[in-house]
Amino acid sequence: MSDEAQIEQQVQLFLAVKEKLAGSIKSPCPVEVQVAVFTAVHNWQMNQVIDRQQTERYAKKQQSAAEPATAKQKAYADDLEIEYPENITKAELSKLINERAH
Repeated sequence: MSDEAQIEQQVQLFLAVKEKLAGSIKSPCPVEVQVAVFTAVHNWQMNQVIDRQQTERYAKKQQSAAEPATAKQKAYADDLEIEYPENITKAELSKLINERAH
């Protein structure tokens, strides 16, 4: 989403919150309260985006770990004289390499 689209979305959200507050409060709602509510809603939205991104990154990392070990990993393991099965995954070979290195 472009910056302009994000700004427009936030402005529309602010106006919707302002309208909702104006309709539910008998006296005029102070701008500070409107801004506080808008900020809270915005922060909640951003946390949702961050949570989704973290979940996607974790899933991608898990998927990558299940892939077959790379030729570079295997060559390094060979240099360290580590025995491993031909169909070893990236994560498994990485673990063996780390155990040997420490």
